[in-house]
Amino acid sequence: MNQTKSVHFKGVSGMIEGKLHDVTSQDPNAPTALVLHPDPLHGGSMNNKVSYTIFKAFRDCGFNVLRINFRGVGNSQGSLKDFEQNAEKSGVGDASAAMNWLKKEFPSTSHYVIGGFSFGSWIGMHTVMRRPEVEFFISVAPPCTTRSFSFLDPCPVSGLFVHPAADEIAKLEDFIKMTKETNFGTANVDCDIIQDATHFFDNVKNPSSSHLDELYEKMVAYINIKLATRIEKPIRKKRRRRKKKDEDFDD
Repeated sequence: MNQTKSVHFKGVSGMIEGKLHDVTSQDPNAPTALVLHPDPLHGGSMNNKVSYTIFKAFRDCGFNVLRINFRGVGNSQGSLKDFEQNAEKSGVGDASAAMNWLKKEFPSTSHYVIGGFSFGSWIGMHTVMRRPEVEFFISVAPPCTTRSFSFLDPCPVSGLFVHPAADEIAKLEDFIKMTKETNFGTANVDCDIIQDATHFFDNVKNPSSSHLDELYEKMVAYINIKLATRIEKPIRKKRRRRKKKDEDFDD
Protein backbone atom coordinates (compact mmCIF):
# COMPACT_ATOMS: atom_id res chain seq x y z
CA MET A 1 0.00 0.00 0.00
CA ASN A 2 1.37 3.42 -0.99
CA GLN A 3 1.53 5.51 2.15
CA THR A 4 3.36 8.48 0.61
CA LYS A 5 1.41 11.67 0.07
CA SER A 6 1.99 15.30 -0.82
CA VAL A 7 1.85 17.75 2.08
CA HIS A 8 2.12 21.50 2.57
CA PHE A 9 2.83 23.37 5.79
CA LYS A 10 3.76 26.86 6.89
CA GLY A 11 7.39 27.91 6.64
CA VAL A 12 9.25 31.14 7.24
CA SER A 13 8.64 32.39 3.69
CA GLY A 14 5.28 30.79 2.98
CA MET A 15 4.04 27.27 2.40
CA ILE A 16 6.61 24.48 2.11
CA GLU A 17 5.97 21.52 -0.17
CA GLY A 18 6.89 18.01 0.88
CA LYS A 19 6.37 14.30 0.38
CA LEU A 20 5.46 12.37 3.53
CA HIS A 21 5.56 8.65 4.18
CA ASP A 22 3.40 7.97 7.23
CA VAL A 23 3.51 4.63 9.07
CA THR A 24 1.67 5.62 12.24
CA SER A 25 -1.27 3.37 11.38
CA GLN A 26 1.11 0.43 11.83
CA ASP A 27 3.37 1.94 14.51
CA PRO A 28 2.21 5.08 16.39
CA ASN A 29 5.65 5.36 18.01
CA ALA A 30 7.65 4.95 14.82
CA PRO A 31 10.82 7.05 14.48
CA THR A 32 10.65 10.04 12.14
CA ALA A 33 13.20 11.31 9.60
CA LEU A 34 13.60 14.56 7.69
CA VAL A 35 15.46 14.47 4.36
CA LEU A 36 17.07 17.58 2.85
CA HIS A 37 18.05 18.03 -0.79
CA PRO A 38 21.09 19.54 -2.56
CA ASP A 39 21.71 23.20 -3.39
CA PRO A 40 18.53 24.89 -4.69
CA LEU A 41 20.70 27.43 -6.53
CA HIS A 42 22.04 24.58 -8.68
CA GLY A 43 18.78 22.79 -9.44
CA GLY A 44 18.50 20.71 -6.28
CA SER A 45 15.06 19.44 -5.30
CA MET A 46 13.42 16.79 -3.14
CA ASN A 47 13.16 14.58 -6.26
CA ASN A 48 16.91 14.41 -6.70
CA LYS A 49 17.88 10.74 -7.09
CA VAL A 50 20.26 10.69 -4.11
CA SER A 51 17.80 12.47 -1.84
CA TYR A 52 15.14 10.00 -2.89
CA THR A 53 17.49 7.10 -2.09
CA ILE A 54 17.95 8.49 1.45
CA PHE A 55 14.17 8.84 1.75
CA LYS A 56 13.68 5.27 0.56
CA ALA A 57 16.21 3.87 3.05
CA PHE A 58 14.39 5.45 6.00
CA ARG A 59 11.03 4.43 4.56
CA ASP A 60 12.06 0.80 4.17
CA CYS A 61 13.36 0.77 7.77
CA GLY A 62 9.91 1.65 9.13
CA PHE A 63 10.24 5.42 9.61
CA ASN A 64 7.82 8.22 9.05
CA VAL A 65 9.80 10.19 6.47
CA LEU A 66 9.40 13.72 5.13
CA ARG A 67 11.38 15.14 2.25
CA ILE A 68 10.86 18.81 1.45
CA ASN A 69 11.57 21.37 -1.22
CA PHE A 70 13.42 24.36 0.16
CA ARG A 71 11.79 27.76 -0.40
CA GLY A 72 11.61 28.76 -4.04
CA VAL A 73 11.87 25.16 -5.27
CA GLY A 74 8.95 23.33 -6.88
CA ASN A 75 5.74 24.44 -5.19
CA SER A 76 7.43 25.76 -2.05
CA GLN A 77 6.81 29.46 -1.69
CA GLY A 78 9.54 32.03 -1.19
CA SER A 79 12.54 33.17 -3.19
CA LEU A 80 15.76 31.44 -4.19
CA LYS A 81 17.46 34.80 -3.69
CA ASP A 82 17.30 34.09 0.05
CA PHE A 83 19.97 31.42 -0.48
CA GLU A 84 22.19 33.90 -2.30
CA GLN A 85 21.96 36.30 0.63
CA ASN A 86 22.23 33.82 3.50
CA ALA A 87 22.24 30.12 2.63
CA GLU A 88 22.59 28.93 6.22
CA LYS A 89 19.73 31.03 7.62
CA SER A 90 17.41 30.14 4.73
CA GLY A 91 18.09 26.41 4.78
CA VAL A 92 17.98 26.06 8.56
CA GLY A 93 14.79 28.13 8.67
CA ASP A 94 13.05 25.74 6.28
CA ALA A 95 14.43 22.64 8.01
CA SER A 96 13.39 23.93 11.43
CA ALA A 97 9.88 24.66 10.16
CA ALA A 98 9.73 21.09 8.90
CA MET A 99 10.89 19.74 12.27
CA ASN A 100 8.26 21.80 14.07
CA TRP A 101 5.57 20.44 11.76
CA LEU A 102 6.78 16.85 12.22
CA LYS A 103 6.66 17.20 16.01
CA LYS A 104 2.99 18.25 15.76
CA GLU A 105 2.15 15.49 13.29
CA PHE A 106 3.95 12.73 15.20
CA PRO A 107 3.87 13.63 18.92
CA SER A 108 4.42 10.00 19.94
CA THR A 109 7.42 9.36 17.72
CA SER A 110 10.30 7.61 19.44
CA HIS A 111 13.19 9.32 17.66
CA TYR A 112 13.91 12.13 15.18
CA VAL A 113 16.64 11.80 12.60
CA ILE A 114 18.00 14.06 9.84
CA GLY A 115 19.38 12.87 6.52
CA GLY A 116 20.79 15.15 3.87
CA PHE A 117 22.65 15.11 0.57
CA SER A 118 25.32 17.64 -0.40
CA PHE A 119 24.05 21.13 0.53
CA GLY A 120 21.21 19.36 2.35
CA SER A 121 23.75 17.54 4.52
CA TRP A 122 25.38 20.88 5.45
CA ILE A 123 21.99 22.32 6.42
CA GLY A 124 21.18 19.07 8.19
CA MET A 125 24.28 19.33 10.36
CA HIS A 126 23.50 22.96 11.19
CA THR A 127 20.02 21.78 12.22
CA VAL A 128 21.47 19.01 14.37
CA MET A 129 23.34 21.70 16.33
CA ARG A 130 20.09 23.55 16.99
CA ARG A 131 17.55 20.77 17.58
CA PRO A 132 18.10 18.65 20.71
CA GLU A 133 15.39 16.19 19.66
CA VAL A 134 17.54 14.84 16.80
CA GLU A 135 18.97 11.47 17.82
CA PHE A 136 21.35 10.79 14.92
CA PHE A 137 22.15 11.91 11.38
CA ILE A 138 23.11 10.56 7.98
CA SER A 139 25.17 12.99 5.91
CA VAL A 140 25.79 12.04 2.27
CA ALA A 141 28.50 13.73 0.18
CA PRO A 142 28.90 16.72 2.50
CA PRO A 143 30.08 19.77 0.49
CA CYS A 144 33.33 20.13 2.42
CA THR A 145 35.20 21.69 -0.52
CA THR A 146 32.92 24.74 -0.59
CA ARG A 147 31.39 24.81 2.91
CA SER A 148 32.89 24.84 6.38
CA PHE A 149 31.87 22.29 9.01
CA SER A 150 33.81 23.99 11.81
CA PHE A 151 30.50 24.79 13.53
CA LEU A 152 30.41 21.17 14.71
CA ASP A 153 32.16 22.08 17.95
CA PRO A 154 31.50 19.52 19.19
CA CYS A 155 29.15 17.35 17.15
CA PRO A 156 26.36 16.58 19.65
CA VAL A 157 25.05 13.24 18.34
CA SER A 158 26.24 10.13 16.56
CA GLY A 159 25.82 9.65 12.86
CA LEU A 160 27.09 8.42 9.53
CA PHE A 161 28.99 10.24 6.80
CA VAL A 162 28.96 8.56 3.38
CA HIS A 163 31.23 10.05 0.73
CA PRO A 164 31.86 9.17 -2.93
CA ALA A 165 35.55 8.55 -3.63
CA ALA A 166 35.39 10.12 -7.11
CA ASP A 167 33.33 13.15 -6.01
CA GLU A 168 34.13 15.96 -8.43
CA ILE A 169 32.30 18.61 -6.35
CA ALA A 170 33.20 17.72 -2.76
CA LYS A 171 36.73 16.37 -3.11
CA LEU A 172 37.68 13.24 -1.20
CA GLU A 173 40.80 14.88 0.22
CA ASP A 174 38.66 17.72 1.60
CA PHE A 175 36.26 15.21 3.15
CA ILE A 176 39.14 13.38 4.85
CA LYS A 177 40.57 16.68 6.09
CA MET A 178 37.16 17.74 7.42
CA THR A 179 36.65 14.51 9.35
CA LYS A 180 40.14 14.77 10.87
CA GLU A 181 39.70 18.40 11.92
CA THR A 182 36.11 18.22 13.18
CA ASN A 183 35.49 18.03 16.90
CA PHE A 184 33.18 15.04 17.30
CA GLY A 185 33.43 15.12 21.08
CA THR A 186 32.03 11.92 22.57
CA ALA A 187 29.73 11.24 19.59
CA ASN A 188 30.26 8.01 17.68
CA VAL A 189 30.54 9.12 14.07
CA ASP A 190 31.17 6.60 11.28
CA CYS A 191 32.71 7.55 7.94
CA ASP A 192 32.18 5.38 4.87
CA ILE A 193 33.64 5.88 1.39
CA ILE A 194 32.11 4.42 -1.76
CA GLN A 195 34.75 3.71 -4.36
CA ASP A 196 34.35 4.83 -8.00
CA ALA A 197 31.27 6.92 -7.16
CA THR A 198 30.79 10.49 -8.39
CA HIS A 199 29.00 13.22 -6.43
CA PHE A 200 25.64 11.94 -7.68
CA PHE A 201 26.74 8.31 -7.17
CA ASP A 202 27.17 7.51 -10.83
CA ASN A 203 29.85 4.91 -11.59
CA VAL A 204 32.95 6.68 -12.87
CA LYS A 205 34.14 3.43 -14.51
CA ASN A 206 30.78 2.59 -16.06
CA PRO A 207 28.54 5.63 -16.70
CA SER A 208 25.57 3.40 -17.52
CA SER A 209 25.42 2.16 -13.91
CA SER A 210 25.37 3.78 -10.49
CA HIS A 211 26.30 3.24 -6.85
CA LEU A 212 22.89 4.20 -5.50
CA ASP A 213 22.13 0.61 -4.46
CA GLU A 214 25.39 0.51 -2.50
CA LEU A 215 24.54 3.80 -0.84
CA TYR A 216 21.09 2.47 0.03
CA GLU A 217 22.51 -0.73 1.53
CA LYS A 218 25.05 1.14 3.67
CA MET A 219 22.34 3.43 5.03
CA VAL A 220 19.92 0.61 5.76
CA ALA A 221 22.62 -1.34 7.58
CA TYR A 222 23.50 1.68 9.71
CA ILE A 223 19.88 2.58 10.44
CA ASN A 224 19.08 -0.97 11.50
CA ILE A 225 22.04 -0.97 13.89
CA LYS A 226 20.80 2.28 15.42
CA LEU A 227 17.27 0.91 15.75
CA ALA A 228 18.54 -2.28 17.38
CA THR A 229 20.58 -0.43 20.00
CA ARG A 230 18.37 2.58 20.70
CA ILE A 231 16.88 3.37 24.10
CA GLU A 232 13.12 3.75 23.93
CA LYS A 233 13.02 6.87 26.11
CA PRO A 234 16.54 8.29 26.04
CA ILE A 235 17.64 10.62 28.81
CA ARG A 236 19.89 13.17 27.19
CA LYS A 237 21.75 16.19 28.41
CA LYS A 238 20.05 19.42 27.56
CA ARG A 239 21.86 20.82 24.56
CA ARG A 240 22.55 24.51 24.39
CA ARG A 241 21.21 26.13 21.25
CA ARG A 242 24.05 27.47 19.14
CA LYS A 243 24.17 31.20 18.69
CA LYS A 244 24.07 32.47 15.14
CA LYS A 245 27.56 33.73 14.14
CA ASP A 246 16.92 16.32 -10.90
CA GLU A 247 14.85 14.12 -11.56
CA ASP A 248 11.42 12.77 -10.54
CA PHE A 249 10.84 9.42 -8.86
CA ASP A 250 7.63 7.53 -8.17
CA ASP A 251 6.93 6.63 -4.57
